[in-house]
Amino acid sequence: MIENIKFLADAFLIYTEKNPIWYLYFFSVLYIVFAGKKEGRCIFVYPLLVQLLTIFNPLFLGIFIEKFGFGNRYLRFFWMLFFYGVIAYAGVDLLFRLRKTGIKIIAFCLLAGLVAEMGKPVFGGGDIPEYKMAENPQFTSNEILKLSHLYHSEGVEVPHILFDGWLLLNYRSYDPDITSELTRERFEYMINHDEESFLKGKASENIKNIFRVYSYGDFGVAPEEFLKALDSEKINYVTAAKKDPLNDYLEKAGLLQLGESDRYIVWKVNK
Repeated sequence: MIENIKFLADAFLIYTEKNPIWYLYFFSVLYIVFAGKKEGRCIFVYPLLVQLLTIFNPLFLGIFIEKFGFGNRYLRFFWMLFFYGVIAYAGVDLLFRLRKTGIKIIAFCLLAGLVAEMGKPVFGGGDIPEYKMAENPQFTSNEILKLSHLYHSEGVEVPHILFDGWLLLNYRSYDPDITSELTRERFEYMINHDEESFLKGKASENIKNIFRVYSYGDFGVAPEEFLKALDSEKINYVTAAKKDPLNDYLEKAGLLQLGESDRYIVWKVNK
């Protein structure tokens, strides 16, 4: 119970980035509860009560995380709070309760200034990063295009690839005609667990040997065992960052270098 409360509090602080504008959200909710109209309570307060009794309830939180494996994705539940809508609704409702135009203008300026002062700007100063348009008709990075060309260069119908978390999150959105050995669930698990915990998990020995080498950098696995695991999982290509010591290991294991992009080297599993 205590751990669930701590997890909930930590997740909320991470999501809000300790932005003081959230104080306005809580005051706005209280305003709608005690001074707002019935329609405001139906739209904003009653759904919030349901959320507090279910997804934000420490009693059920452990079940949600264990059953569905939310991990860091739990932060997305805070989107449902719709805080900017609550603040806007409460502010507009308050303004319409004022009768004199002059007072409304003053109140509007005060509320707008309060939001601007307490809110966190999207860009808080410093050097503006250079924006560079994609120079290809696909409007994607040349890195992704080069890797896609390599993966499909030998005519494998649906290549099965072993690549890292960055490519898992970025490559598949461009090229759905490949399969990834690294799944989102496995990626999230390995982010939050060390090698010892991973080896105690339910994965097969082949999977453990693959990710001991690839993700944890444990080159104690015999190259022939690693190659056997790749073959068992029907992996066609392994992608490694250029300066990663993994490349030397892959070469010793008998993989053949297929080609390279700006950041990665693609190795072919020699079957």
